[in-house]
Amino acid sequence: DAASGGRHAPSAKPAGARPPAKELLTESQAEAKLRARLQSFLADASQRSHALPASLNSFERMVAHRLAAELGLEHVSTGEGKQRFVTLYKEGAAPPTGAAGAAEEPRQGAAAVR
Repeated sequence: DAASGGRHAPSAKPAGARPPAKELLTESQAEAKLRARLQSFLADASQRSHALPASLNSFERMVAHRLAAELGLEHVSTGEGKQRFVTLYKEGAAPPTGAAGAAEEPRQGAAAVR
């Protein structure tokens, strides 16, 4: 095109650009999101345990542990690095003891927060 001097418009993304990072939540946003998920789990009588996704970051996992304790759920972290996740257990649905890959002892109720 003679009007533009043969130049092309700059591309919207530079070559090799990374995909957008996961949105970081504030504590109140993370708490609201996780509280809804935990309350849904509690309301579902067919579920005795529930694994949260490994996509939660360490901050979100910390909030999940705090909320689980507040709601009287047992909660266990398993795995390492990007594969680390939290599993929640309702009262009477104790996590398996000595499970392969278990990274921590189960925590229960408010005592886990202290």
